[in-house]
Amino acid sequence: MSPVHKIVRRLPVAASITTNYDGCLEMLGTMWASNVLTVKLGGHRGAAEKDQFFLLRLYGDPRVPADVKLSHKEFAESIKSDPTLGDTLQALFDKKTMFFVGASAEGLVNDLKLMPKIARSTRKHYAVLGVGEGSWEKHVETLEKQYGIESVVCSEETIAAELPKFLDTLANQIEEARNDRSKRGPDMVALSIKRAASGA
Repeated sequence: MSPVHKIVRRLPVAASITTNYDGCLEMLGTMWASNVLTVKLGGHRGAAEKDQFFLLRLYGDPRVPADVKLSHKEFAESIKSDPTLGDTLQALFDKKTMFFVGASAEGLVNDLKLMPKIARSTRKHYAVLGVGEGSWEKHVETLEKQYGIESVVCSEETIAAELPKFLDTLANQIEEARNDRSKRGPDMVALSIKRAASGA
């Protein structure tokens, strides 16, 4: 496992959705390996409605070759085949603080646009993004306006080094808040992300 995987294990994650092929997430513990789902397999809507932990592999399970999506086009086709995916994502956007890790701004926007329409909720969400040259500001603005996703950005050249540092600071902030009653509450994770981003 990478340092990032080991730090993610310290975060209070209610569910996980990934576009990665690697099997490291299942190595994070029994919870992570006990309910691995794919778009083809289904079951994610019921798990989200019941607040059950699940790991949803959007590009399929690499251990099941027939289920793996090898291109963005195949991914888009699989999304169209599952009308319940929009319900799952809407439930998560409404009830949970979504935290997107390690994506590019353009890539995240493109993936979200493939999904069934997600109505922006009153809950704030966050993304840690690597950005380079080009119109990344436009994509960051789209994430904020359409999905309520606030972005923490760093350069694509430095994200490999900066992401573990940020996540470690975040994990420490959350652990501190959990041990301090005055810092607990429904916004604990959101406030911890803001503190980690500001370096406080």
